[in-house]
Amino acid sequence: RVSSDCYTVPKRNIVLIGNTGNGKSSVGNMILRKTVFITKASANSVTTQCQRNENMVSKKQITVIDTPDFFDIEDGKEEEMKSEILKALIECAEGIHTFIIVLKVGRFTKNEKKMVQQLLNSLTEDALKHTLILFTFGEQLEGQTIEEFVKTNSQLKELADKCGGRCHVIDKYWNRKKKEKQVEKILKTIDKMVETYNCYSNDLLREVDKQIKKEIIAGLRDEEAKYTFYIAFLRWAARITTLVLVDAFLGARDEGVSELISDFRKLRKYCKNRSGSRSGSLFLFRTDTTSNAATTSFEKAITLMNDAQTNMLKKK
Repeated sequence: RVSSDCYTVPKRNIVLIGNTGNGKSSVGNMILRKTVFITKASANSVTTQCQRNENMVSKKQITVIDTPDFFDIEDGKEEEMKSEILKALIECAEGIHTFIIVLKVGRFTKNEKKMVQQLLNSLTEDALKHTLILFTFGEQLEGQTIEEFVKTNSQLKELADKCGGRCHVIDKYWNRKKKEKQVEKILKTIDKMVETYNCYSNDLLREVDKQIKKEIIAGLRDEEAKYTFYIAFLRWAARITTLVLVDAFLGARDEGVSELISDFRKLRKYCKNRSGSRSGSLFLFRTDTTSNAATTSFEKAITLMNDAQTNMLKKK
C-alpha cells in the first residue's frame, strides 16, 4: 500500500520585498492567480502591514507574504514598522523558499539605490541563494533585454550577480495567458533553488518556529501561538533599531539573537498565562481588509499586546 505521505502537496513560502510603487501587491496577485492584495496607483504605500495569502497553483501550496517598504520609514513610524517586521518573522518561522525582490524597470531612483545597497549589506550569502529579482513595468525596456538593462547600473548588476543571475520581468500590458506563463517560469526557478538549496532559515527563525510549535503542542491554536510570541518579540524589539530587525530577518546579524532566545524562554510562561483565556483566534494578519471580524480580532490582539507589554516592563 502506498503511503498517503507520498501525496503531500509541495509548499512554497514566498516573501516579496520592494519599494513603494514597484508593484509588489500586483505581483502577489499574479503569482496566486487571484486578487487578494490591495493595489492602487498612489504616492503612499498601499502595503503598510505585513499581509499573507495563499492558493493552490500548479499543484503547489503557494503562500505569499507581502511586506511593507522596510527601507523607507516615515518619521514617527519606526515602532509600527518594527511590528510589521516581527509579523513577517513569525509568519516565516517555518522557513522561506524564496525572497522575490521587486524592482521597477526605468530610471533607477534614489530610493531604489538605497534599497539595493541595504539589501547588498543585509542579505547573507545563504539568503541570496534563495533570492530572485522580478522587474515590473517591462514595457519600458523598449527593445532592451533585461540582462542589458541590469548592466546599465553597477549596483544593480552586483545584486543580480549575487542572486545567481535569476532575473524575471513582467509587462503590465500582458494578457492573462502571458502572465500565467511567466508565473510558471518563476515557479520553475524557485523549484530549482529548492532542489539545490532546500529552504532558507537562520537561528532566529528556527528558534521562533521551535517555540511556536511548543505552544501548539501545549494546546494553543496556530494563531494564538503566533500571538504569544508576538508579545515577546515586541518587548525585545523596543531595545533595537528597525535596521537590526531587518538584518536579523535576512540573516546578516547575530548580535541580539542569543538574548532574544533567552527572552523567549524566560517569558514563555508569562505570555502563555497572559493568553490563557484562549477565547477566539487572535489574527496577526489582515488577509481580508473588508472583514469586520478580522479587524476586530486584530484590534483586540493589539490591545492585549499593549497591556501585556506594559505589565512585563513594570516587572523588570
